[in-house]
Amino acid sequence: MPDCPAMLAQSGESPVQEPPMQSFFQQESGAVTVDWTVLAAAIVGLGVATVAAVRTGVVSLGTDIDASLSSASVVALGALGDDGLGFSYERLYASDSLWGSWMSSFSGWPDSTLLNMYDFYSTNAATYITNGNMTNAAYYIDLAYAMQQTLLTRDVSVPDNGAVLETLTNQYLQAAG
Repeated sequence: MPDCPAMLAQSGESPVQEPPMQSFFQQESGAVTVDWTVLAAAIVGLGVATVAAVRTGVVSLGTDIDASLSSASVVALGALGDDGLGFSYERLYASDSLWGSWMSSFSGWPDSTLLNMYDFYSTNAATYITNGNMTNAAYYIDLAYAMQQTLLTRDVSVPDNGAVLETLTNQYLQAAG
């Protein structure tokens, strides 16, 4: 018996119909679709597994970031804020790079030296204001403030709690006016 329908037609026999399910299972044209479907399902499964694995850590990190940002405060550019002085201090002389250099240098100084230099710079600033040398006055006021800020990072306060800085700054601003 010939297999091919063309040969069947030549022989005069009618083609034998296969059952529909057997014909379906013998076709291979849809096999690629099944392969891609399984591959896509595997990728989606890996994605879901990854999300499940990192979910707890991400939620915890988000909570930590929220807590940090909620307790953060913003200071205007150029202003160093109140810092417990009772007034808002803005640098009078020092540029950002000079300020950074001072703060880096002062961080290695002992507390006693910082306290002595705070008194020295405050006294010199007052003298320069009295003599009308406003450039040096501004320089020494900024130095005294840098000393005070370095001490504050160590939880050490200057003897006058920074009152002399406010006085010197006000005197400077009036004289430079």
